[in-house]
Amino acid sequence: MQSWLAMFYIGAGYAKLTQKHDLLALMMTWPAQVDTELLRVIGGIETALALFIVAPLMSWSLFRSVMLVGATGLLAVAGGMVVFHTLNGDIFLAAVNCVLLLMSLIILLGRWEWRDHAQLRNATS
Repeated sequence: MQSWLAMFYIGAGYAKLTQKHDLLALMMTWPAQVDTELLRVIGGIETALALFIVAPLMSWSLFRSVMLVGATGLLAVAGGMVVFHTLNGDIFLAAVNCVLLLMSLIILLGRWEWRDHAQLRNATS
């Protein structure tokens, strides 16, 4: 699931970073509502967070926390886009972002080390 989520956001981010604003506005309606700089920033954030999601492929012990930051960031991005698309009346894109939000949440909760935190809490009690 991490790879699927990362591939989606790398593709979406790359498009926002490299395609002309007019072309993106034709492919998706919402880019017409934002300026080019914001579109590029969103693309950069999406790409970086997607790379964070797959960082543990290099080293779980070194990059697990980076992956958790990436999952949290993508959760926030998807949540923001759910609100944005809902307010604009685009229910299909809101639903797509609900799925992305759910995937991010599953990754975050599934990769969180609950027993480490329980042991830490018990040690301090």
